[in-house]
Amino acid sequence: MFTLGFDELKKRIMEEKGLSSDEIDSKVKERMDKLSGLISKEGAIHIIANELGMKLLNLNKKRVKINQLSPGMRGIELSGKVVNFYGIKEFKTEKRSGKVASMLIGDETGKTRIVIWEEKLMPLIENIKQDDIIKVTSGYVRENNGYKEVHLGADSKVDINPEGEAIDFVASLGEFTRKKISELNESDKRISLIGTIVQIFEPKFYEVCPECGKRVRQDNGIFKCLEHNEVTPIFNPVITVFLDDGTDAIRVVCFREQAEKILGIDSTIMQKVQEKTISFDELKKSILGSQMVINGKVTKNAMFNKLEFIASQIEMADPKVLVEQLLV
Repeated sequence: MFTLGFDELKKRIMEEKGLSSDEIDSKVKERMDKLSGLISKEGAIHIIANELGMKLLNLNKKRVKINQLSPGMRGIELSGKVVNFYGIKEFKTEKRSGKVASMLIGDETGKTRIVIWEEKLMPLIENIKQDDIIKVTSGYVRENNGYKEVHLGADSKVDINPEGEAIDFVASLGEFTRKKISELNESDKRISLIGTIVQIFEPKFYEVCPECGKRVRQDNGIFKCLEHNEVTPIFNPVITVFLDDGTDAIRVVCFREQAEKILGIDSTIMQKVQEKTISFDELKKSILGSQMVINGKVTKNAMFNKLEFIASQIEMADPKVLVEQLLV
């Protein structure tokens, strides 16, 4: 596994060696063709970097900032200030139980989500609070719904408020732009909607690897992760609702924490929903008609050829703000 992902290493080759993007892509293709597809593009570009005399060992040991994160990077060292701590959640399946924790951290270059699967790290973070400085070592980067996340596993380390670490400020990713549903475009990112939940569908649960959090597939009754092979999955929730703001309605998809937030429950209750020991119909009645602020991005549902909204933040709407929105 490589510390530097393809895009990051390609960028460094362009900067240090003056090669164009097309020249590098051509060299990568030539190398992959020569080895008859027995090498990945990441492996090919690392060979090319070595041939060009780049000191990859020094590059791999370099600490990264959040804006340097690239899917596929491993063994990274990163520091950031805690923006939100989402807590430690327990999960249980027929074959396995455990814990997972997550938080949002930021530095001077941006923000990213940290996902922790290793139970030995849980006592270190259970009392973490906003504005604490966290330093992670030996993390790996995943992409999830278009966002980069840093995952921590068995080899990872966490330090809280380590001596000598300081984050002067946390960069803003930009304010969410308030829009009416009828004004949305396919290219809209970081959009804020205010409206009423008029329909909500029973949650679905999808299988993910307990080590890396990536979707797993079932093969002859065995769940397999592309990286960790045979695993016992945990189940993440996804809930779909329809939000109506008086100008139109749109389908909103809520994953993981946002699925719990839309229902106003925690992971323990969500587990009971999955096991059907709690009636979803009762929860549904308490949600329908609720006014909410939902931030996120617009995407195109290719199957139905319609716009839909992927939620990244959810909160109950202030009635005064809702009235102001409706009067605009």
